[in-house]
Amino acid sequence: CPRCGKDVIEAERGFSCTGFRDGCRFTIWKSQKQKFLSNVTFTKTDAKKFLAGKPVRKSRLVDKKGNKFAAEIMMDERPDNPFGPAFRILEGTIEVKDGDPNDIKIDTVKKEEMQ
Repeated sequence: CPRCGKDVIEAERGFSCTGFRDGCRFTIWKSQKQKFLSNVTFTKTDAKKFLAGKPVRKSRLVDKKGNKFAAEIMMDERPDNPFGPAFRILEGTIEVKDGDPNDIKIDTVKKEEMQ
């Protein structure tokens, strides 16, 4: 978890920090509320890339006029954001972290295990 350092697990609706009982609210929701991501679902592979600081290429993004397009997006994690990380479209040259998504482990848990 980029906020508290604990593990991230896959649950039914998102990828969440195992420190939720300790107050950490970090979650990458599989379905996002941001309009340009409204037709996109994030996978475990996407979550691993985001957590490693890598961009993810997605199609079916939606612009302000409702047109679909493809682009690379990055997770923009700010610990003070209570709604979880935001995502932004990459434009121009950016510095990408050197993390390896293959080093990120995300276990899948069932809903009843979360309670």
